[in-house]
Amino acid sequence: MLAPAPAPAPTKDIPVLVSFPICPFVQRSAILLEHKQQRYERINIDLANKPDWFLALSPTGKVPALVINTGETEPSVLFESAIINEYLDETYGKPLLTGNSLSKAHSRAWIAYTEVLIMQQYALLLEQEEEAFQQKLEAFFIALNKLKPASGAPFFNGKAFSLVDAAIAPVFTRLRWLPQLREMLKEEALINEESAGLLAWIENLVNNTAVQASVASDFEQVFIEYFKDRNSVAIAQWEQQGL
Repeated sequence: MLAPAPAPAPTKDIPVLVSFPICPFVQRSAILLEHKQQRYERINIDLANKPDWFLALSPTGKVPALVINTGETEPSVLFESAIINEYLDETYGKPLLTGNSLSKAHSRAWIAYTEVLIMQQYALLLEQEEEAFQQKLEAFFIALNKLKPASGAPFFNGKAFSLVDAAIAPVFTRLRWLPQLREMLKEEALINEESAGLLAWIENLVNNTAVQASVASDFEQVFIEYFKDRNSVAIAQWEQQGL
């Protein structure tokens, strides 16, 4: 259990990201802040015992929430990671969401799809029954292969990091605890050029500096303990393989 977190008191122009340590939706916003090299504070809360100040801030009661102090009015609060990321993109540094209306809509559509993948992966990691785990694993493999990154490029839209990359990277971060799935991706990459591109994109994002900096040093420990406490088949398999 996390210690009770104090209510955020953001300094002017230094946003506060209200977080849960292993939440992939929070990580999407942390990745973008790291990529933009924007200073920010991070407050972790216990989702099983949400503080009253957080429930007063966020109508959804979900993380992330972003608290912003512009110095002109009372601090503002944003919620929903995709919306937070568009705000961060427009406010700090060179915008990543560029182009005409169609290209922007294309990126937003794939960002929405990454949310489907995040929830599908979470359900897979929570699965406690071996047979159901295998069924969910195969379904998740099919869903991952529907991603269409730019051919021969390091990022989703080509040579430049995009909001889609920030949105999907948490899913790729968590693939290390699904070694069976990684082997399936590698086998598919040997016979399918598109799958080879997907695997290369995954490896590039996992090793991206902003992605690696978006989680705390104890992320792995907290992640494993969280899912072990829930009798995760995935974590049991991962530990059996000594990975």
